[in-house]
Amino acid sequence: MFKDIDEIYNYIGQSMFNVLPDEWSKAQNYVLLDNHALGIMSFINQYQVSNISSVYDFRFDNKDILNIITAYKELFEIMQKNENDVPWNKARFEMTSEGDFSIDFKYDEDFAWYKSLDIDSQEYDDLDIDVINQIKSWEGLPESYPRYWAKTLLVLPNIDSLTRADVSAFTLKHNNSALLKEHWQDKYSDNAMRLWEGVKQAYKNKAESIYSIEELIFVLNYDFAVMPYQNSEEDDLGFYKWIFIEISKLS
Repeated sequence: MFKDIDEIYNYIGQSMFNVLPDEWSKAQNYVLLDNHALGIMSFINQYQVSNISSVYDFRFDNKDILNIITAYKELFEIMQKNENDVPWNKARFEMTSEGDFSIDFKYDEDFAWYKSLDIDSQEYDDLDIDVINQIKSWEGLPESYPRYWAKTLLVLPNIDSLTRADVSAFTLKHNNSALLKEHWQDKYSDNAMRLWEGVKQAYKNKAESIYSIEELIFVLNYDFAVMPYQNSEEDDLGFYKWIFIEISKLS
């Protein structure tokens, strides 16, 4: 539809200008790319007036919305290095009443994780609305926020010769229990037990794991901590080998 990037920028800017009031000083079209494969995105459109701190919302004309979506989709495709590349999942187009404009892009790992969640999952239900709003904002979560979902570089032990000492060494380096305890808060005990039982059952049933790396690491730590108090006849090393195999599939 659009010939080049300049035409895309001009269309977005003109579409914003067409619906802004007579008095405005700065306007912003903020885009959240919910699903790049399907071209699903959401907009936050706001403007300001000189000497007034308040921020106001504006809406595109209905006839322009599909073209705006197409503009960002084509912009995304132009910026892709290959068909699997995701160059950004947040974009911000800003312009002033004096005719200046700028557009910024970013790939936010937290937002990508948030959009990957199953909306029917317990993990999704447990998310605090303030955390969701921060993730959706342009700035995102502060660096200091404890991201229990963040993947770390994992060096897995040799599964064929796995010993309890190997498991102990791994859990000392990779223990996300404190992060999940802070995340779950008063639900920690119930959620921990439910997750542990679910992973244990999947192992016993030889079922395919549906759990994330972070959940599997948590269960590994949890089970290893309570292992001395369990039935000594249980094949704990077999369970740990299974967990490491499932982690390796996801790494």
